[in-house]
Amino acid sequence: MVVAKAQALLRAGQVQFPEVSERVARIAPFAGTEEEAWAIHQAYALMPRANFSRAILESCPAALAVSELPPLTWSDLRTPRRVFDLLTRVQIRPPWLQASDLPA
Repeated sequence: MVVAKAQALLRAGQVQFPEVSERVARIAPFAGTEEEAWAIHQAYALMPRANFSRAILESCPAALAVSELPPLTWSDLRTPRRVFDLLTRVQIRPPWLQASDLPA
């Protein structure tokens, strides 16, 4: 889990991987024009690929901190089935959930 101010992440990205910032900056002249969608597509299509953790976070360890958290339950809630599974696992029954809502 990453908790940060957006400005701090942007600054780290600009320092550690300036090619991405430069590519995104090229969109600005097209903002609000008919070519804006094209400029966004071009910026992302031509942008170098990078792993955020490796390219940005691992490059600036002095700016990072670790905090111990109490026991947590993590779940990727990508589908309704996963939401129902999590609710069952942690024994939570919200008022909006009826027995008939549970998928088979």
